[in-house]
Amino acid sequence: ALLKSTEITPTVLYDLIEKMERFLARGYLRYQFEDVLQQLTFSNEHAEASYTADDLAIVAGPLIWLKNLVTIFQSGRTPEHKDILTADGCPLTPMIHRLGDESELKERILLTHTEQHSLALSMAFFFKEEDYMLASFMFDKLFAITISLSNQIGLAVSYQTIEALHFDALTGLMTRHSLQHKLQTALKQAALYSKSCAVMLLDLDYFKKINDTHGHPAGDSVLEALGKLVQKNQREHDLAFRYGGEEFLLFFANISSDNASRVAQRIRKEVESLSIKWQNDTIPLTLSIGCLTLRPDQLNAPIEVYIEKADQNLYQAKAQGRNQVVCSEF
Repeated sequence: ALLKSTEITPTVLYDLIEKMERFLARGYLRYQFEDVLQQLTFSNEHAEASYTADDLAIVAGPLIWLKNLVTIFQSGRTPEHKDILTADGCPLTPMIHRLGDESELKERILLTHTEQHSLALSMAFFFKEEDYMLASFMFDKLFAITISLSNQIGLAVSYQTIEALHFDALTGLMTRHSLQHKLQTALKQAALYSKSCAVMLLDLDYFKKINDTHGHPAGDSVLEALGKLVQKNQREHDLAFRYGGEEFLLFFANISSDNASRVAQRIRKEVESLSIKWQNDTIPLTLSIGCLTLRPDQLNAPIEVYIEKADQNLYQAKAQGRNQVVCSEF
Protein backbone atom coordinates (compact mmCIF):
# COMPACT_ATOMS: atom_id res chain seq x y z
CA ALA A 1 0.00 0.00 0.00
CA LEU A 2 2.90 2.34 0.65
CA LEU A 3 4.69 1.81 -2.65
CA LYS A 4 4.12 -0.71 -5.44
CA SER A 5 7.79 -1.33 -6.18
CA THR A 6 10.47 -3.61 -4.85
CA GLU A 7 13.06 -1.00 -5.87
CA ILE A 8 11.75 1.52 -3.31
CA THR A 9 10.32 -0.54 -0.49
CA PRO A 10 8.65 0.85 2.62
CA THR A 11 11.54 -0.56 4.66
CA VAL A 12 14.09 1.28 2.51
CA LEU A 13 12.12 4.50 2.89
CA TYR A 14 11.81 4.14 6.65
CA ASP A 15 15.54 3.39 6.91
CA LEU A 16 16.31 6.37 4.70
CA ILE A 17 14.21 8.75 6.78
CA GLU A 18 15.87 7.46 9.94
CA LYS A 19 19.30 7.88 8.32
CA MET A 20 18.45 11.46 7.31
CA GLU A 21 17.24 12.28 10.79
CA ARG A 22 20.55 11.06 12.18
CA PHE A 23 22.42 13.00 9.50
CA LEU A 24 20.46 16.13 10.35
CA ALA A 25 21.28 15.79 14.02
CA ARG A 26 23.17 18.84 15.27
CA GLY A 27 26.00 16.68 16.58
CA TYR A 28 26.86 15.32 13.14
CA LEU A 29 26.68 18.75 11.50
CA ARG A 30 28.91 20.19 14.20
CA TYR A 31 31.44 17.48 13.45
CA GLN A 32 31.12 18.15 9.71
CA PHE A 33 31.69 21.88 10.14
CA GLU A 34 34.68 21.43 12.43
CA ASP A 35 36.23 18.90 10.04
CA VAL A 36 35.82 21.19 7.00
CA LEU A 37 37.06 24.24 8.87
CA GLN A 38 40.12 22.40 10.12
CA GLN A 39 40.97 21.39 6.56
CA LEU A 40 40.50 24.90 5.15
CA THR A 41 42.25 26.94 7.85
CA PHE A 42 45.89 26.98 8.79
CA SER A 43 44.87 26.67 12.42
CA ASN A 44 42.03 24.57 13.82
CA GLU A 45 42.26 26.28 17.19
CA HIS A 46 39.20 28.44 16.48
CA ALA A 47 37.24 26.07 14.24
CA GLU A 48 34.93 24.80 16.96
CA ALA A 49 31.78 26.85 17.53
CA SER A 50 32.73 29.37 14.81
CA TYR A 51 29.50 28.67 12.92
CA THR A 52 25.92 29.60 13.81
CA ALA A 53 22.52 27.92 13.98
CA ASP A 54 21.69 29.63 10.66
CA ASP A 55 24.76 28.02 9.10
CA LEU A 56 23.59 24.61 10.27
CA ALA A 57 20.08 25.27 8.94
CA ILE A 58 21.22 26.14 5.42
CA VAL A 59 23.51 23.09 5.20
CA ALA A 60 20.67 20.89 6.41
CA GLY A 61 18.18 22.58 4.05
CA PRO A 62 18.53 20.24 1.03
CA LEU A 63 18.28 17.16 3.25
CA ILE A 64 15.22 18.43 5.10
CA TRP A 65 13.60 19.19 1.74
CA LEU A 66 14.32 15.66 0.50
CA LYS A 67 13.17 14.09 3.75
CA ASN A 68 9.82 15.89 3.44
CA LEU A 69 9.52 14.75 -0.18
CA VAL A 70 10.31 11.15 0.73
CA THR A 71 7.63 11.28 3.43
CA ILE A 72 5.07 12.24 0.76
CA PHE A 73 6.11 9.32 -1.47
CA GLN A 74 6.05 7.03 1.55
CA SER A 75 2.39 7.91 2.11
CA GLY A 76 1.63 6.44 -1.31
CA ARG A 77 0.53 9.66 -3.00
CA THR A 78 2.22 11.56 -5.81
CA PRO A 79 3.61 14.93 -4.70
CA GLU A 80 1.82 17.93 -6.12
CA HIS A 81 3.80 20.60 -7.94
CA LYS A 82 3.54 22.82 -4.85
CA ASP A 83 5.21 20.06 -2.81
CA ILE A 84 8.24 20.02 -5.08
CA LEU A 85 8.25 23.63 -6.28
CA THR A 86 10.66 25.01 -8.82
CA ALA A 87 14.09 26.20 -7.80
CA ASP A 88 12.87 29.80 -7.99
CA GLY A 89 9.93 29.09 -5.69
CA CYS A 90 11.81 26.94 -3.19
CA PRO A 91 12.43 28.36 0.31
CA LEU A 92 16.03 27.13 0.05
CA THR A 93 16.80 29.40 -2.94
CA PRO A 94 16.86 32.71 -0.99
CA MET A 95 19.06 31.04 1.63
CA ILE A 96 21.54 30.12 -1.11
CA HIS A 97 21.49 33.70 -2.41
CA ARG A 98 22.59 34.86 1.05
CA LEU A 99 25.82 32.90 0.72
CA GLY A 100 27.58 36.02 -0.53
CA ASP A 101 29.21 37.16 -3.72
CA GLU A 102 28.39 35.71 -7.11
CA SER A 103 31.28 33.28 -6.91
CA GLU A 104 31.84 30.24 -9.09
CA LEU A 105 30.97 28.01 -6.13
CA LYS A 106 27.68 29.81 -5.57
CA GLU A 107 26.77 29.49 -9.27
CA ARG A 108 27.52 25.77 -9.08
CA ILE A 109 25.29 25.48 -6.00
CA LEU A 110 22.39 27.17 -7.81
CA LEU A 111 22.80 24.85 -10.82
CA THR A 112 22.86 21.80 -8.54
CA HIS A 113 19.75 23.08 -6.77
CA THR A 114 17.93 23.47 -10.11
CA GLU A 115 18.94 19.92 -11.07
CA GLN A 116 17.65 18.70 -7.70
CA HIS A 117 14.18 20.05 -8.52
CA SER A 118 14.27 18.67 -12.08
CA LEU A 119 15.02 15.18 -10.77
CA ALA A 120 12.25 15.47 -8.18
CA LEU A 121 9.74 16.43 -10.88
CA SER A 122 10.90 13.50 -13.05
CA MET A 123 10.61 11.13 -10.12
CA ALA A 124 7.06 12.36 -9.43
CA PHE A 125 6.13 11.92 -13.10
CA PHE A 126 7.35 8.31 -13.26
CA PHE A 127 5.73 7.54 -9.92
CA LYS A 128 2.41 8.86 -11.22
CA GLU A 129 2.81 6.77 -14.39
CA GLU A 130 3.52 3.75 -12.15
CA ASP A 131 6.93 3.28 -13.75
CA TYR A 132 8.50 2.49 -10.40
CA MET A 133 11.82 1.29 -11.80
CA LEU A 134 12.51 4.68 -13.42
CA ALA A 135 11.12 6.42 -10.35
CA SER A 136 13.60 4.47 -8.24
CA PHE A 137 16.43 5.36 -10.62
CA MET A 138 15.52 9.04 -10.40
CA PHE A 139 15.39 8.81 -6.65
CA ASP A 140 18.92 7.37 -6.49
CA LYS A 141 20.18 10.30 -8.56
CA LEU A 142 18.13 12.75 -6.49
CA PHE A 143 19.53 11.42 -3.23
CA ALA A 144 23.11 11.64 -4.51
CA ILE A 145 22.70 15.18 -5.82
CA THR A 146 21.02 16.31 -2.59
CA ILE A 147 23.99 15.07 -0.56
CA SER A 148 26.28 16.85 -3.03
CA LEU A 149 24.26 20.06 -2.69
CA SER A 150 24.46 19.91 1.09
CA ASN A 151 28.23 19.42 0.90
CA GLN A 152 28.65 22.31 -1.56
CA ILE A 153 26.64 24.61 0.69
CA GLY A 154 28.69 23.45 3.68
CA LEU A 155 31.87 24.37 1.82
CA ALA A 156 30.54 27.82 0.91
CA VAL A 157 29.42 28.49 4.48
CA SER A 158 32.81 27.31 5.74
CA TYR A 159 34.59 29.78 3.46
CA GLN A 160 32.33 32.54 4.79
CA THR A 161 33.07 31.46 8.35
CA ILE A 162 36.80 31.52 7.66
CA GLU A 163 36.52 34.97 6.11
CA ALA A 164 34.69 36.27 9.18
CA LEU A 165 37.19 34.54 11.46
CA HIS A 166 40.25 36.14 9.88
CA PHE A 167 39.01 39.53 8.66
CA ASP A 168 37.34 42.19 10.76
CA ALA A 169 34.14 43.31 9.04
CA LEU A 170 34.28 46.82 10.51
CA THR A 171 37.85 47.85 9.67
CA GLY A 172 38.66 45.45 6.83
CA LEU A 173 41.87 44.47 8.63
CA MET A 174 42.92 40.99 9.65
CA THR A 175 41.77 39.79 13.06
CA ARG A 176 43.85 38.61 15.98
CA HIS A 177 43.08 35.01 14.94
CA SER A 178 45.35 35.47 11.93
CA LEU A 179 48.18 37.17 13.76
CA GLN A 180 50.27 34.26 15.00
CA HIS A 181 50.61 32.56 11.63
CA LYS A 182 50.86 35.69 9.46
CA LEU A 183 53.34 37.55 11.64
CA GLN A 184 55.50 34.48 12.22
CA THR A 185 55.68 33.89 8.46
CA ALA A 186 56.56 37.54 7.80
CA LEU A 187 59.35 37.48 10.39
CA LYS A 188 60.80 34.31 8.87
CA GLN A 189 60.77 35.95 5.43
CA ALA A 190 62.53 39.03 6.81
CA ALA A 191 65.20 36.86 8.45
CA LEU A 192 65.66 34.79 5.28
CA TYR A 193 66.33 37.88 3.15
CA SER A 194 68.19 39.81 5.90
CA LYS A 195 65.66 42.65 6.03
CA SER A 196 64.98 44.98 8.93
CA CYS A 197 61.36 45.39 9.97
CA ALA A 198 59.11 47.07 12.51
CA VAL A 199 56.18 46.17 14.75
CA MET A 200 53.81 48.95 15.83
CA LEU A 201 50.93 49.03 18.28
CA LEU A 202 48.41 51.83 17.70
CA ASP A 203 45.80 52.86 20.26
CA LEU A 204 43.11 55.51 19.84
CA ASP A 205 43.24 58.00 22.69
CA TYR A 206 40.10 58.40 24.84
CA PHE A 207 38.10 55.99 22.69
CA LYS A 208 35.82 55.05 25.60
CA LYS A 209 34.90 58.73 25.93
CA ILE A 210 33.88 58.77 22.25
CA ASN A 211 31.56 55.80 22.82
CA ASP A 212 30.17 57.26 26.04
CA THR A 213 29.58 60.71 24.53
CA HIS A 214 28.42 59.92 21.02
CA GLY A 215 27.36 56.27 21.25
CA HIS A 216 28.80 53.04 19.89
CA PRO A 217 27.74 53.69 16.27
CA ALA A 218 29.96 56.78 16.36
CA GLY A 219 32.78 54.67 17.76
CA ASP A 220 32.29 52.18 14.93
CA SER A 221 32.51 55.03 12.41
CA VAL A 222 35.83 56.11 13.94
CA LEU A 223 37.24 52.57 13.80
CA GLU A 224 36.13 52.19 10.19
CA ALA A 225 37.89 55.44 9.26
CA LEU A 226 41.06 54.36 11.04
CA GLY A 227 40.98 51.01 9.26
CA LYS A 228 40.89 52.79 5.90
CA LEU A 229 43.73 55.11 6.92
CA VAL A 230 45.88 52.17 8.00
CA GLN A 231 45.25 50.33 4.73
CA LYS A 232 46.23 53.46 2.80
CA ASN A 233 49.62 53.41 4.55
CA GLN A 234 50.23 49.71 3.85
CA ARG A 235 52.61 48.43 1.21
CA GLU A 236 52.31 45.05 -0.49
CA HIS A 237 54.16 42.99 2.13
CA ASP A 238 53.08 44.94 5.22
CA LEU A 239 50.47 43.50 7.61
CA ALA A 240 47.70 45.18 9.59
CA PHE A 241 45.53 43.63 12.30
CA ARG A 242 42.74 44.82 14.54
CA TYR A 243 44.44 43.68 17.72
CA GLY A 244 41.78 44.66 20.25
CA GLY A 245 38.81 46.99 20.58
CA GLU A 246 40.53 50.24 19.56
CA GLU A 247 44.03 48.80 19.26
CA PHE A 248 45.78 47.93 16.00
CA LEU A 249 48.98 46.05 15.28
CA LEU A 250 51.03 46.84 12.18
CA PHE A 251 54.04 45.04 10.73
CA PHE A 252 56.25 46.85 8.25
CA ALA A 253 58.60 44.71 6.18
CA ASN A 254 61.95 45.91 4.86
CA ILE A 255 62.04 49.22 6.73
CA SER A 256 64.83 51.03 8.57
CA SER A 257 64.52 52.45 12.08
CA ASP A 258 64.42 56.03 10.79
CA ASN A 259 61.78 55.24 8.17
CA ALA A 260 59.68 53.32 10.70
CA SER A 261 59.68 56.34 12.99
CA ARG A 262 58.70 58.62 10.09
CA VAL A 263 55.86 56.30 9.06
CA ALA A 264 54.57 56.16 12.65
CA GLN A 265 54.62 59.96 12.89
CA ARG A 266 52.86 60.27 9.54
CA ILE A 267 50.07 57.94 10.66
CA ARG A 268 49.73 59.84 13.95
CA LYS A 269 49.46 63.20 12.13
CA GLU A 270 46.96 61.83 9.59
CA VAL A 271 44.73 60.56 12.40
CA GLU A 272 44.98 63.91 14.18
CA SER A 273 43.86 65.67 10.99
CA LEU A 274 40.91 63.31 10.40
CA SER A 275 37.57 65.06 10.56
CA ILE A 276 34.92 62.61 11.73
CA LYS A 277 31.48 64.18 11.41
CA TRP A 278 28.83 62.63 13.60
CA GLN A 279 25.36 64.11 13.62
CA ASN A 280 25.97 67.78 14.53
CA ASP A 281 29.39 67.20 16.08
CA THR A 282 32.96 66.77 14.89
CA ILE A 283 34.82 64.07 16.79
CA PRO A 284 38.48 64.95 17.46
CA LEU A 285 40.92 62.05 17.23
CA THR A 286 44.44 61.40 18.42
CA LEU A 287 46.54 58.27 18.41
CA SER A 288 49.36 56.89 20.52
CA ILE A 289 51.89 54.55 18.91
CA GLY A 290 54.48 52.17 20.31
CA CYS A 291 57.01 51.21 17.66
CA LEU A 292 59.71 48.54 17.80
CA THR A 293 62.32 48.14 15.06
CA LEU A 294 64.17 44.89 14.44
CA ARG A 295 67.43 44.10 12.68
CA PRO A 296 67.72 40.86 10.66
CA ASP A 297 69.77 39.23 13.45
CA GLN A 298 67.01 39.94 16.00
CA LEU A 299 64.20 37.96 14.41
CA ASN A 300 64.45 34.63 16.24
CA ALA A 301 62.47 35.47 19.39
CA PRO A 302 58.81 34.49 19.87
CA ILE A 303 56.47 37.12 18.42
CA GLU A 304 55.00 37.71 21.89
CA VAL A 305 58.36 39.19 22.93
CA TYR A 306 58.23 41.79 20.16
CA ILE A 307 54.59 42.64 20.83
CA GLU A 308 55.29 43.06 24.56
CA LYS A 309 58.16 45.47 23.83
CA ALA A 310 56.01 47.46 21.38
CA ASP A 311 53.30 47.55 24.05
CA GLN A 312 55.79 48.95 26.57
CA ASN A 313 56.59 51.73 24.11
CA LEU A 314 52.85 52.34 23.64
CA TYR A 315 52.40 52.59 27.41
CA GLN A 316 55.22 55.13 27.52
CA ALA A 317 53.56 57.17 24.74
CA LYS A 318 50.33 57.21 26.76
CA ALA A 319 52.20 58.19 29.94
CA GLN A 320 53.90 61.09 28.15
CA GLY A 321 50.54 62.69 27.40
CA ARG A 322 49.11 60.68 24.48
CA ASN A 323 49.17 61.68 20.80
CA GLN A 324 52.81 60.54 20.86
CA VAL A 325 55.09 58.08 19.09
CA VAL A 326 57.66 56.16 21.10
CA CYS A 327 60.01 54.17 18.91
CA SER A 328 62.95 52.02 20.00
CA GLU A 329 65.25 49.34 18.66
CA PHE A 330 64.90 45.82 20.06
